[in-house]
Amino acid sequence: MPQRWRNRLRVWLGVVCDPRKLPAPALLPRFFRQWFAYRRLSDERAAAVDLYPCVLDAAANTPFDNAVTLDYGCGLFEFVRILGATRG
Repeated sequence: MPQRWRNRLRVWLGVVCDPRKLPAPALLPRFFRQWFAYRRLSDERAAAVDLYPCVLDAAANTPFDNAVTLDYGCGLFEFVRILGATRG
C-alpha cells in the first residue's frame, strides 16, 4: 500500500476508533454533507484521498483572543520605537 494511502487510512481510523474522540463518528454525516455541498459549489475538486476530517473542530462561534491584540500592540510599539531611533 502506498505511503499516501497508509497515512490517510490512519487519519480516518483515528476519527472512528480513537476513544478520546467519542462523538466524532456521529459527526461524520455532517462532514460528508458539507464536503458534497462544497464540491457542488466549487470548481476545485477535492479527492476523497485528500480529505482530512477534523470533525471536532467545527465551532458555531469563536471567542475573541486578547493575546492577538497584545501581540499586534507590542509589535506596533517596537516598530514605532525603531522608527523613532532611526529618524533621530
